[in-house]
Amino acid sequence: MRPFKSSVLLAALVLFFGWTWTQLFGNVGISVQAADDGAFAPSSSDFAGGDGTKENPYIIETPAQLDKVRNYLDSHFKLGADIDLFHYSDGEGWEPIASGFNTSHPETLFTGSFDGNGFTISNLEIDREELCQGLFAAVGEEGEIRNVHLEDVTINGSSCVGSLVGLNYGVIENASANDGLVQGDDFVGGLVGRHSGELVGSHADILVNGVDSVGGLVGLLNGLNDKTVSIRDSYASGDVDGATFVGGLIGRNETDNKDSVNVITNSYAEGNVTGDSQVGGFIGSNAVLPGGTIIVRNSYATGDVTGQSQVGGLIGYNVTTSGSDTTFVIAQNYVTGKVTGPVDDTINGFIGENYFRPGSDIIVENNFWVKDHYSDPIPDNGFGTPVAEEDLLDPDTFSDWDLTDGWYHYEGEMPFLHWQNPLISWEISIEENDLTLDDSTKIIVKTEHQNGDQYNGVRSARYTIDPDVPEIVRVDSDGTVHAVKGGKATITVSLFDKSETFAIVVDSGSPEPPTITLHPDGWTNAAKVEVSIDHSAANPRQTDVHTIRVKIGDEEWEDHPFNGTPIRFEVTEEGQTKIQAQAMDDIGNKSTLVERTVKISRSGLKLEVDLYFTDNDSQAYLGGTWTNQSVTAAVYASHDHGIALRPIAYSLDEGAAWEIYHDPLDFTTEGQYSLWFRVEDVLGNEMSEHVLIRIDHTNPEIELKPDGDETLSRTISSQVNVKDDGSGIDAASLRYVWSTSSDPLDEHADWQPFINQSTLSYADKNGGDWYLHIYAKDQVGQESYKISQRFRLVREPDPSDSPSPPASARSGNATLRELILSEGVLTPEFSGDITMYKALIPHDADSIQLTIRAAHHQAGISVNGRQVRSDQGSIRIPLHTDTDIIDIVVTAEDGTRRTYSITVERMQEEMPDPPSPEPLFADIAGHWAEPFIQEAYAKGIVAGYPDGTFRPDHAVSRAEFTLMLVHALRLEGEAGGDAPAFADGEQIGEWAKQAIDLAARAGIVSGYEDGTFRPGRPVTRVEMAVMIARATGAELTDHAHTRFADDASIPAWAKSYVEEVRIMGIIHGRDRNLFAPNETLTRAEAVTSILRLLELLSQ
Repeated sequence: MRPFKSSVLLAALVLFFGWTWTQLFGNVGISVQAADDGAFAPSSSDFAGGDGTKENPYIIETPAQLDKVRNYLDSHFKLGADIDLFHYSDGEGWEPIASGFNTSHPETLFTGSFDGNGFTISNLEIDREELCQGLFAAVGEEGEIRNVHLEDVTINGSSCVGSLVGLNYGVIENASANDGLVQGDDFVGGLVGRHSGELVGSHADILVNGVDSVGGLVGLLNGLNDKTVSIRDSYASGDVDGATFVGGLIGRNETDNKDSVNVITNSYAEGNVTGDSQVGGFIGSNAVLPGGTIIVRNSYATGDVTGQSQVGGLIGYNVTTSGSDTTFVIAQNYVTGKVTGPVDDTINGFIGENYFRPGSDIIVENNFWVKDHYSDPIPDNGFGTPVAEEDLLDPDTFSDWDLTDGWYHYEGEMPFLHWQNPLISWEISIEENDLTLDDSTKIIVKTEHQNGDQYNGVRSARYTIDPDVPEIVRVDSDGTVHAVKGGKATITVSLFDKSETFAIVVDSGSPEPPTITLHPDGWTNAAKVEVSIDHSAANPRQTDVHTIRVKIGDEEWEDHPFNGTPIRFEVTEEGQTKIQAQAMDDIGNKSTLVERTVKISRSGLKLEVDLYFTDNDSQAYLGGTWTNQSVTAAVYASHDHGIALRPIAYSLDEGAAWEIYHDPLDFTTEGQYSLWFRVEDVLGNEMSEHVLIRIDHTNPEIELKPDGDETLSRTISSQVNVKDDGSGIDAASLRYVWSTSSDPLDEHADWQPFINQSTLSYADKNGGDWYLHIYAKDQVGQESYKISQRFRLVREPDPSDSPSPPASARSGNATLRELILSEGVLTPEFSGDITMYKALIPHDADSIQLTIRAAHHQAGISVNGRQVRSDQGSIRIPLHTDTDIIDIVVTAEDGTRRTYSITVERMQEEMPDPPSPEPLFADIAGHWAEPFIQEAYAKGIVAGYPDGTFRPDHAVSRAEFTLMLVHALRLEGEAGGDAPAFADGEQIGEWAKQAIDLAARAGIVSGYEDGTFRPGRPVTRVEMAVMIARATGAELTDHAHTRFADDASIPAWAKSYVEEVRIMGIIHGRDRNLFAPNETLTRAEAVTSILRLLELLSQ
């Protein structure tokens, strides 16, 4: 230990209280470096380059050039080579740069910048019993020292002694001192003697000896009025020896006034510390004098500490001299070293002793120190939590730490600081998102740090579950997720400053059905019946039900929110009203339907009519609907109170005449039957029921005007009128095609939909004989097919338009005669009297060609504001968005105007490699096909639209359905080979070409009789059935009939395909067991059929 000198004490007091040596003693005996008003003029020969500005600093490459820095204290410098100061080691050694420390005269301080540029300065030796010893004596507030690295340092001084800077008010960043010794009397630090500035990212691995305020990195951290003084991201490794105020990182830490803030964060000390009093493994003494704030956070000490009094593993002594304007924060720190000293209340494992004046704001929390070094009793004064060293390897120990603020910690590892080994990547995943009750899954958290270390972060992560009540899932500290209760939840995994959220579903199966209570129950003559619908789960782990669907009589289904309170309403209508209910849980599972019937008869009479098909009495007939089968009506009457009834009567002429009912009535002939039943009791109370029976045995009638035309024409047309006086026309079934064949066509012909009573036109420059084929069916599925007489087209175009009529007879005809699209198909079929159309075109089309002709040759045409000449006939329209509107304005001679509008929509673009599943589509919640769409999306069979929708009820095109099938069956190969070349191949989008090619080679799809594929045409249900049947590869059994109610509407060539896939369970009928073969297939139906196909193929 160096002897303590009174002269040194006086010098220390001068420095501590901010007085200058000049103020006490004048200029006697003081050597002060000063610029002397430019006494040192910069010379280009003084340095290796630069002009001393911040942008172009002086370059230092030799010790002599370094020595000249003292002449330009406000200039800027950068090392250009390693510097060896061996030749400056004689006598007192190196003379510190800027040896003055008078802050009232900044010219005595270094106020420029010095960049070590990654080079080292070695063999720095100083042996001078004077103030402010170091490479730099004093650095002012504007001064900056960065990237300076000292090697082999020997420093001996009196007060304010450090290897790099004796007294610092400026910024020191990324500086270090390695190997050697720094010693002095007071304010002695391994890097800085006295520090009142900013110190960041620096360290000292050097022995430090002194008497007062001795620290491994900084001797005295001295706060300044209204200023923050800080040390962060720094450390000291050397042993420290002193008398008082001795610390592994800082000897003494003091504030200046109430607005003075001293902050030490994200730092550590690992050297052994020895002293007499106020000795700490990290800081010897913290003092708030007279006010201010001291923060020590996110730091640790590992060295052993030895002293006689006020000794602590982290801090030796904390003191405040005032209760007001005083704040201490010591948080999230730990100590592993051993504290040794006499048995004394001031010798403790974490903080030796505290003296806090009343009113001080003291926060000491979440700190730990290792107790393994001690036998009972351990040195514990209640500050810091004593733990076993193995506890510091357990993430649970640090559950209250904010790991986003400076720390990393993993199971089996000591906590370490972010800057020590930065995190460069993390990977988090969950093995399974969809669980059932009692299932479990695992969350996996992996990290990689800058030095290549890889860690399992699952125990370090924090898990937040939403909702936490009710508890859907539980997450253990090892990342195991347990399914507790049915429902949806999200798990947010947080690790340090990162987080990620997973959605998880626990499916507990279909909920229990609700209960329906009627009051009064059964037949009643009350004015009303009160209905109550409630739900309770026998198993509380079932997914909560918050929706009950209710259907009252013939009304639509209505969803009612359910919060545990029964749903109540009243029924007042006489007769029987069916009440149906179904529970739906939070993840969309639905219970079985339950139903009850409200029966009100205020006369006490009950009259029930039973309608069924005559040939199958187990199949009920729904009154009022059309059928082509015979129907039987049976009636039953009774009385609630046993009162005698008169015979039941019936009427078929709206009550004009009544007949006594004896046996069930059979209706077999075509027609509509308004059937009334009536019954009276002997008291004269009467009840009646009405049913309507509709039977249709006649196929639709097709009329063509004209039916053929032998006149050679440029354009042929015929108005089609389909009539059915019975069940009526099924408008969706209407199809037509112009063909050169006078024989019936199969489903591969270019059938197009049309609107009844439309005029269907056709033109072909090649001329020839043409026949109009019409297909129609009625509402009960009875089909009609008509082929027109011959129409004749000329081979050459019509002669020029006739001259305009005289002005006195200007035409008012503003209709179009012809409208043809180069891409897609108009819906409905073009007619001059129809002005609103839609067209679905390939996704990759960027324009469309319109062929337009007015009915009158003098009419003008404009398209989207652009005039079209009468001799031009066509125009190409660019397309800009997924949906474009084309407005065609026809102006007649007399000014009459008519606007035709076409809404052009692009088809969905199916991507060959769909992205990984994202959250559900915006428009499928509650849809009957929702789970199937989710499954198909997850398997990469389908994708959604760019706006986040799926559009489950939209028609699917032939190209889209083929692509879905190919994705599902995982057909592979390159385009080409022996696949057929379709005549309209240029209309097939690039996204679908390979899939259509593969499906054609596999025999799943084929083209139409004209050699086209028609990729944009909506696929019909019968086409879907054929593709699915072919995809199964099964041998077909010949079926003359199917089990569908509209079997007559299914083409004979397709019946075997349809019946086979029905038997396989892949397709089902729509309402009333109708297959609807010619109706378009929806995207939802397509998905469901393909999934059933995959399930069949997997068996």
